[in-house]
Amino acid sequence: MFVLGLLVLAAAVVGSVELILANRQPVTLHMWNGTWHFDAFWLAVCGAVLITAAWLALAAMRVAAMRQARLRRERRELAAENERLAAHVQRTDSTRTGRGMFGHRNRPADAAQYPAAPPPATSTAAPVAPAAGAPGAHTAPATPSDARR
Repeated sequence: MFVLGLLVLAAAVVGSVELILANRQPVTLHMWNGTWHFDAFWLAVCGAVLITAAWLALAAMRVAAMRQARLRRERRELAAENERLAAHVQRTDSTRTGRGMFGHRNRPADAAQYPAAPPPATSTAAPVAPAAGAPGAHTAPATPSDARR
């Protein structure tokens, strides 16, 4: 098949060279409200450039289509693997109900994570007014977080 393509290409080149050499008069081209006069050689060069551009465009489209097909196939494979793994996890979780990793049961911790806050002090005595210039008994020193507020 490849050799047949090379033979057809060689025949096309020989035919176009023969047509160019046989026609010595300029070729008149009417296009876009204008008239151009070309030698047959330059008309053949323009045709070769256009055909090359068409082949490059078709090759680029083929590469893009093959890439899209590969991406779709990989996406389908990943989705199937995801479904398979999700089903496996679902089966595994249903057989180990109430158990966490390594087969241990999840249970609350024995000790509290944070110490309990001390109860507020209640006093029945009347509050004493602070002396002049002294901070009040109920004022706390300012912290950086309080200073930003």
